[in-house]
Amino acid sequence: MNTKRFAAFLLALCLMIGLCACGGNADNTQPSTASTAATTLPADTTEATEAATPSHTVKVVDEGGNPIAGVFVQICLDTCTPAQTDANGIASYYDMPDADYEIKLMAMPQGYGYTTEEERFFFPDGSTEAIITLQAIA
Repeated sequence: MNTKRFAAFLLALCLMIGLCACGGNADNTQPSTASTAATTLPADTTEATEAATPSHTVKVVDEGGNPIAGVFVQICLDTCTPAQTDANGIASYYDMPDADYEIKLMAMPQGYGYTTEEERFFFPDGSTEAIITLQAIA
């Protein structure tokens, strides 16, 4: 692992430990008010479904289009917001304003590498969904 990636991994690890220690939501899966909002919603569940819809998603797949779970991804503007990909390879972010976020992989999954020289990714113009394709390395 090169020095740059190792430093990024250590920074991510410290961030995750810090978020867990102060009760933060390290994987950013839902806003902390979601549980109280669910008890006060009317019988119409449309609002509940919309509240649970992520504002931005990043999907990490292999060259065959298969999802890669457990990848720590962050989207950054002035600050970075981390999330981990689920079984479908999707990292979800909630209540994020529209902006030109940079997408970074905090640590490369074991056995995978980038398909290009580029290690910086962005959401396509006007989109809140991005797909990052990794290649398996031998």
